[in-house]
Amino acid sequence: MPLSISGVPAGIVRHVEDLLLAKGSTLYRLDPETGKVRAQSKLDFAPQDLASDGERLFAIDASWTAGSPIREVDPKTGKTLRR
Repeated sequence: MPLSISGVPAGIVRHVEDLLLAKGSTLYRLDPETGKVRAQSKLDFAPQDLASDGERLFAIDASWTAGSPIREVDPKTGKTLRR
């Protein structure tokens, strides 16, 4: 599937109806069939990787040095919900 975003992503994961891709501090919601961007939101950090349990989105903070590196993120707004 061709993606409409250039460069190397930090993480990509299937979440509900979307394919989510993190690049820098931007979270892209992609159409899983076409790869076209449905929406994008700014994150308050740059993730190293993404994961989903089918209901929630998790991201590992690339600048993590102490504490919990895993954040729960709202996939529509990019807002950190929990660290």
